[in-house]
Amino acid sequence: MSLLDARRVTDLDGSFQPAGDYRFLLHLDSGEPPTAGAATLKTGDLTIVGRVLDGRGGADAPAYPAVVFAGGAGWRTKLPKGSYASPSGVRLSTVLSDLGRLCGESYDAPAEVRLGPAYGWEAGARGRVVLADLVARGAVPTWRVEPTTGRTVFSAWPARGAADAFGTVTSRDLARGVRHVALIDTVSAWLPGATVQGTMIKRLILHEADGALRAEAWDA
Repeated sequence: MSLLDARRVTDLDGSFQPAGDYRFLLHLDSGEPPTAGAATLKTGDLTIVGRVLDGRGGADAPAYPAVVFAGGAGWRTKLPKGSYASPSGVRLSTVLSDLGRLCGESYDAPAEVRLGPAYGWEAGARGRVVLADLVARGAVPTWRVEPTTGRTVFSAWPARGAADAFGTVTSRDLARGVRHVALIDTVSAWLPGATVQGTMIKRLILHEADGALRAEAWDA
């Protein structure tokens, strides 16, 4: 059984990708839709830090209010025009500091690099587009949101070892690179960076319905 803060979740669908943020659609078993803002989602042994998004979800089915819960949602903010110039090179730390402030997101600072004498983005660009551009330029190797803290980090998912003992592979489609897994109560072992049947998990999709947790473990 999953919980959003202290409220029971009847079903959920969400994913952790190789890079970027995460997002879950879920329903609660009763009551009013929760107030938008900081929240935690507990599924199995994994407690995920994020936010209930404003203007999403609601009470189309009043008995089971819908919720969109996300980590790193601020990176989707549309930005004012950004423009930086320095004859000694624009510092990555300067750009990220402003970007994090504008998007309302916290992060663990990567190593300092210089981006050249000028850097910027057009008005209306989203924060996640700027982060993708920094990856493309080689300024950071990647970016993702760490589920246990909700903070953005600029490193790949860490190796976690074999997850096979914490669930049962019910079917697989190796041509597509996916294994369907019935989970017990350990979700953290299946995050990207773990392995199943000797293959690295790069993307994890979670489903819960009727009290049962299932996962799709993708190797691409």
